[in-house]
Amino acid sequence: FGKAECGIAFDCSLPIDTYGAVLWVFVMVVMFKWLGVLCEEYLVRALEEISIKLGLSDDISGAVLFAPGSSSPELFTNIVATLIIVSQGGVGAVIGSLVYNVCNMVGAACI
Repeated sequence: FGKAECGIAFDCSLPIDTYGAVLWVFVMVVMFKWLGVLCEEYLVRALEEISIKLGLSDDISGAVLFAPGSSSPELFTNIVATLIIVSQGGVGAVIGSLVYNVCNMVGAACI
């Protein structure tokens, strides 16, 4: 968006380009829509076919195939941030996202 202008501590302003912000929101909406279509058309159908060919029940296929698929984008993003970008928070983010996703799946299954 540009360079922030700061007078004193905690008194900063950032000039925002209105057309750039609208374009950014539009691009984000389109990307989310494309991601949803790709997942619906290809990922879900592929995982359903795998579970049918392996003879898995719906409960087993949900736990074995669909659960890792929901957390793998975040996991791979954090791994890239850790190994390629080499950031300080990368390892904590990988472990934290893994713990959160495992606890979330177990909690949802208990409900």
